[in-house]
Amino acid sequence: MQKICLLGCLSLLCMWPDVVFGQIDIRVHEVPAANLPAVQSYAFATHDGDWLLIGGRLDGLHRRQPWASFLAEDNNRNLLVINPAKQLVWSRPLTDLPLPMQEQLQATNFNAVQHGDVLFLTGGYGYAPSASDHITHPYLTIIDVPGTIQAIKNGSTVAPFVRYRQDARVQVTGGQLGYLDGWFYLMGGQHFKGRYNPMGPNNGPGFFQAYTNSIRKFSIDPAGNISGYQEWIDADQLHRRDYNAVPQIFPDGSRGFTMFSGVFRPDADLPWLNSVDVAPDGYAVREGFNQFLNHYHCARVALHDSLSQTMYTVFFGGLSRFTLNAQGDLVDDPNVPFVRTISAVERRKDGSMREYQIGQLPALLGTGAEFIPVVDEDLGIVRLQSLPAGDSVLLGYIFGGIQSTAPNIFFTGDGDQSSASGRLFEAWWVRGTSTAVQTAPARLPDRYRLNAFPNPTAGIARAAFEAPIEERLMLQVLGPEGSRLMVVFDEILPVGVYQYLIDLTKYPSGAYRLILSNANGICSETLIVR
Repeated sequence: MQKICLLGCLSLLCMWPDVVFGQIDIRVHEVPAANLPAVQSYAFATHDGDWLLIGGRLDGLHRRQPWASFLAEDNNRNLLVINPAKQLVWSRPLTDLPLPMQEQLQATNFNAVQHGDVLFLTGGYGYAPSASDHITHPYLTIIDVPGTIQAIKNGSTVAPFVRYRQDARVQVTGGQLGYLDGWFYLMGGQHFKGRYNPMGPNNGPGFFQAYTNSIRKFSIDPAGNISGYQEWIDADQLHRRDYNAVPQIFPDGSRGFTMFSGVFRPDADLPWLNSVDVAPDGYAVREGFNQFLNHYHCARVALHDSLSQTMYTVFFGGLSRFTLNAQGDLVDDPNVPFVRTISAVERRKDGSMREYQIGQLPALLGTGAEFIPVVDEDLGIVRLQSLPAGDSVLLGYIFGGIQSTAPNIFFTGDGDQSSASGRLFEAWWVRGTSTAVQTAPARLPDRYRLNAFPNPTAGIARAAFEAPIEERLMLQVLGPEGSRLMVVFDEILPVGVYQYLIDLTKYPSGAYRLILSNANGICSETLIVR
């Protein structure tokens, strides 16, 4: 079996020299959230701490039986607004929109990108009553994000904030939409019409399926019309869908995207192992590097270290043909099962790339989930040197997707073995010398009993906790956007019960986080200031 690199917090199994290149430490832990909706394969946008969620599905993995696959009753037929810090949810049905928008915005597997306060969304697949069939929608939809969010919160119509254009050139599902310097890139995907049928169109209910085999580049004028359209076609290497297209800074400093893996190869029902770099003047197939882990669309985040000129792309869960066993050997499963793998692909300043596993999610999660940032991104890339000061910074959240009860369920059950997830995870970047990206069951045990009172508060509160052993502890206060406002203390404390005064009277109302940490992990408490 071929070996690739496995990095852990305490051990290092590797065949590569010079593995300690670049420094990155990301820690992931679950936030208890009982009232968040369960949804997968949705589109999202953000504004002022709120999320706008559109479409997606309320069930798990689509069923193999054509009559039971992608049922209309499992569409997400509400526009959702979520405030993750306060764990508040607002929703509004789509019924005040024109019929084409009602049908498109309850579809799944859109191509979407946010630029400024505008969400651009194309395609998507789902049942359309007007067509009496499952279709890929032929619309470019442009959404005013702040206006839509406020309308949903107010319980008023969202119609003034949503407009659309019909254009067959964006009739794509399962692709990816990127934005760079005034241009949109619609990469990969397919046009699918009819009932899903794993046995093919000649065995039971028929369907139409055509991969785009292309990258489509265009601009959008103020009226919402597509202009400057051009298309790069490659029936082999661009024949991919349901993959991860991630913004990148290339070694020469230029920007673009990388199409990582995806399904399916033209010659076999297997994922791609190679990747494709997309730049303003064209694309290039990446030679000499295979991605063995995280082959399907999943939550992911791109980070750039300008000091070492290293690009990191981190993938959280999903589906993958390969996994790593405890010995660091690749285990091949051509059924492409659900996995818990968290991995990183590192592109170094000399252009070389390598991949390593960096942890595991607590369950078979990540497929159809999204990484939703809270820090400022530069066209989708976190600049490590631009992050707020502090030992740890909240980068964003991993939300939704599919949770499965077993790795391979497609041909073994009736569809009840997976479900949409409403689980919420924080992803923290930690300054330091570690070269590992860690998952964190790194939450401190309940015996620390961190709490804040009064809560809510007008600005003055006390943080109380127990120190069960003598150790070094640190208490921080983070603002609503995740930046560190203050370090309350950072010192070795004897065993005991402690209270510390927290004065937030000079700060605006909102949800603040108290973070208690030791060398092994963190625990947190939300403090509401009114």
